[in-house]
Amino acid sequence: GFVWMYTEYDIFAVDVRNERAGLWKSYLEVAVAPDEQRPEFFARALQYCEGDALKEDKVKSIEADFYFEKEEFLAAAETYSETKRSFEEIALKFVVRSQTDALRRYLSACLQRFTVDKDKTQVTCLSTWLVELYLHQLNDLDGELRALDEKIHAAQREADAISASAPSSSSSSSSTSAGASGASSGASASASAATALSSLTDDDMRRRATRVENLIEQKNAKQDRFDEALKAFRAFLEDYASALDARTTYALITSHGRTEEMLHFA
Repeated sequence: GFVWMYTEYDIFAVDVRNERAGLWKSYLEVAVAPDEQRPEFFARALQYCEGDALKEDKVKSIEADFYFEKEEFLAAAETYSETKRSFEEIALKFVVRSQTDALRRYLSACLQRFTVDKDKTQVTCLSTWLVELYLHQLNDLDGELRALDEKIHAAQREADAISASAPSSSSSSSSTSAGASGASSGASASASAATALSSLTDDDMRRRATRVENLIEQKNAKQDRFDEALKAFRAFLEDYASALDARTTYALITSHGRTEEMLHFA
């Protein structure tokens, strides 16, 4: 409708049309504003694109860059996969930042856009790269599990050594008795020293036990991640067996020393 504006000498009738046309851009500017970022406004910006593919791609692209700069790499990977940005550009961004988890997420999302029948070459290339990334992930988790095992064994050995050096109640009693027959003041000092050493040893034992428990919790959490990654890799091999080149895949799996996974693929 009309909006009326007037001055001392004039009256203007402003005919307002298509008020929503620029709303997507306004919401986008608010979402990335340096002083007060509001990422929830990306969804509103998309809403007011009203099906315009070019506008939607621009919103998604800026949203993905926003997450990448905030180092929310997994969210960035998901969002980049929904844009028309160059595949090489986005993959290189994650490679340069050594974000293999995000790269794997991005490649997997891109892979969903292809079908083996129509896009065999693209599917084979992407799935082979993903095999390599999965293998690196499994080997990295294996190494972290071994490192935790070594820390647990070292902490247990320290705890055993402290336990073995702890003064026993019988020796303390004997020392106290022997000291009493000689000089009561010396016996009292010896008993006090033994009590202090025993208290110190108990504190050390509790600290070592707590450290072992924490390390075991870390190992269990890491083992869960490994099991999930292994399950995902095996499911991936089954889903894309027809697209993967058998000789190349066997060579990759063998080079990483994953015999069980090689047998699973076979």
